[in-house]
Amino acid sequence: MERIRWFSIIRCIGILFVVIYHFFKEYLPGGFIGVDMFLTLSGFLLAAQAVERLRANDAFEYVSFIKRRFNRVFPSLFMMIVLCLPLALLISPDFTAGISRQTAAALSFVTNYYEIINGGSYEAQLLPHLFVHTWFLALEMHIHIIWGLLMAVVFILWTKRGRDGRLAIFVLSTVFAALSFVNMQLLYDAHPGNPSIAYFGSTSRAFPFFIGAMAGTLTGMNVREKLKKRLSSSPLRSLIIFAAIAVIAGLAVIAMNVDFSGAAAYRYGMLAASLLTAALILLLRLAHAFTPAHIEEPALLSVSGDLSYGVYLFHWPLYIVCSNLPFISGNAAAAGSAFAISICISAIVTYWAQPVLQSRKRLPAKAALAVTMAGLMVMSGFTFWRSPEISSLEREIYIAYLKQDSDMLYDLGLIREYGDAERGESHGASIESTSPSDRIDGIESPETTASAQNTPSPLPTSADLEQLPATIQQEPEQEPENTAAEPMQSPSATPPAEPVESSPPPGPLDSAEFEEQMPPSSTADPADLEQLNVTIAPEPEQAPEITTTEPTQAPPDTPAAESVESPSILDTSDSGTPADGILIVGCSVLLGARSALREAIPGNTVDAEGSRQMRQGYEYVMRLQEAGTLPEYVVIALGTNGNENSFGYIDKIIEEIAPGHRLIFVAPYNGQGGERSVTYRTAVYIRTLPALYDFVTVADWSSIIMQNPSAIGTDKIHIGGNAAGIELFVNCVLDALNVAATKPAKQ
Repeated sequence: MERIRWFSIIRCIGILFVVIYHFFKEYLPGGFIGVDMFLTLSGFLLAAQAVERLRANDAFEYVSFIKRRFNRVFPSLFMMIVLCLPLALLISPDFTAGISRQTAAALSFVTNYYEIINGGSYEAQLLPHLFVHTWFLALEMHIHIIWGLLMAVVFILWTKRGRDGRLAIFVLSTVFAALSFVNMQLLYDAHPGNPSIAYFGSTSRAFPFFIGAMAGTLTGMNVREKLKKRLSSSPLRSLIIFAAIAVIAGLAVIAMNVDFSGAAAYRYGMLAASLLTAALILLLRLAHAFTPAHIEEPALLSVSGDLSYGVYLFHWPLYIVCSNLPFISGNAAAAGSAFAISICISAIVTYWAQPVLQSRKRLPAKAALAVTMAGLMVMSGFTFWRSPEISSLEREIYIAYLKQDSDMLYDLGLIREYGDAERGESHGASIESTSPSDRIDGIESPETTASAQNTPSPLPTSADLEQLPATIQQEPEQEPENTAAEPMQSPSATPPAEPVESSPPPGPLDSAEFEEQMPPSSTADPADLEQLNVTIAPEPEQAPEITTTEPTQAPPDTPAAESVESPSILDTSDSGTPADGILIVGCSVLLGARSALREAIPGNTVDAEGSRQMRQGYEYVMRLQEAGTLPEYVVIALGTNGNENSFGYIDKIIEEIAPGHRLIFVAPYNGQGGERSVTYRTAVYIRTLPALYDFVTVADWSSIIMQNPSAIGTDKIHIGGNAAGIELFVNCVLDALNVAATKPAKQ
């Protein structure tokens, strides 16, 4: 069949889009449309070849078709894996966590569904997977399996009856393209907070291929001599060239203005890119028709097109390795190194390794290739042996989740703490019986209640009643032990308070129940505390105040009892007004500092959830407000998982939060993105809010961590397990709360 010149332009533009998207996403946030360009071109070529077979009355052999597809894709894929696995030994083991599963998914062409199951994407992972980019190969292989079956049916039903099957191929391509695009819309609507399901799915991303197949069915592969003669001297040649340039510009505009998480990419962005690519294919085919036979593609263009597949395979894992080598500084250097190395390796694989494998001779070369591959496979085994099951960052997040769940069970009364280390008693937790004999319809039996009343219930100690610190500092030799179910131990020599003599509720008296016995004012009166046998500690010198009312100055030697005691978010005040206290809402970044925040701000509520976006934070805050349980101070630590909708939901939080509240927005940080990323722009937008709203304060975490890059985690986003990062984050929130205390609440 005739080889169409100028199609290398599509391959070069596609790989350029993908590489820039991976290396400098802030400059080309929609560069992922490069894979849609590849799919459209693939669909065109396969459909055009099928049309030529129909014209020649050739048979279609399904097994041979799949074998050719496999032999074209798998050898280079295998070489990429066995080469990049040893290179991963140069970087942190965290990047190879679960690498055996990634490798198995890549080699079996199921990476796209592996990433869906694991909630992965280029933009929403703790640490990027080395082989996440092979999702495209899995998608292409799945499409080829379906396409081969369709062609087998067409050839059997149409060619044997002497009919032209082109119309059948066009209709089938149209139907499958429509079904795939509709499926993308349904998946995106069903999972708006996780677009990866719509992005990676084989059924939802197949429509570019079938759009290309529609174009290929209309034209076929071979260009008719009539068309060549007609265009050879036609003034339309200049128009075709200018139209092709305009289409390329349109593709660039799409790549610069859509992003992975935004609805525009799924509503029309990828569809528009596929249609424009199909138009570009037809225009370049016309350009091929009027180009004289003796003129070939420029050598650089042809070589770039040949190497595009290899560059796609190698650039991503090499970029991860180069980005984390200590002697390569800066993203530009890492990107340049990865790109240069991927070109060199792709050239070796394309022009030497693959021909050697396909040749029936060249035995010395085959032996050299076999020895090289065997050595790389042995080194890959060391990578498998060294790789952890999960990364240290994931482990820290899982532990934080368990602590948060433990605290929630405690607040609900399902876990009951008892004893006190200072009383010499054992310290632990017990789970309440939920059997019918002990609890009926949520009402405890007398035996259970009596048992609970006999259990000592710890009251807040003097440390719990001290004013909030301005900063939190680590002990030089020993760190406080944070456990989710453990009451805070008082650092002072004041003995713990005795249990309240009145009938206590089942379980310990938490901070919310303690405040119910206090006057409505957020400032406790010393006489009230004496009735509860709570010893008041002297106010530390120069301790800044955080109160839910206007701050007041206490005499230097006067005992102080002001503190921000936050009730459980499940409690409501008798007056129906918002409960006093602090609520901190965030994503997985907040999880790392959750225990430290609870220690630094006793009685506060910290609610963190992985992959939480601003929309989900808005909905959570509004639910609490409707229930009358929203505390006065609301800290929003979101934006890392943001998209273009984040700005609108920030505005909705500000507009719809009720009077009497103070808002603190934590400026998010994502070291994987640049100045054009949504996270960076969200931080910039948040910094403008205090000038517009006097009840809004900013905790500028983004600026702080940019000045302390060593305090961030391996993924350049999270702080779990990093003591310095946790301390900086807690101090950032504390400082913002102190500032908010000096400002008015929303009127």
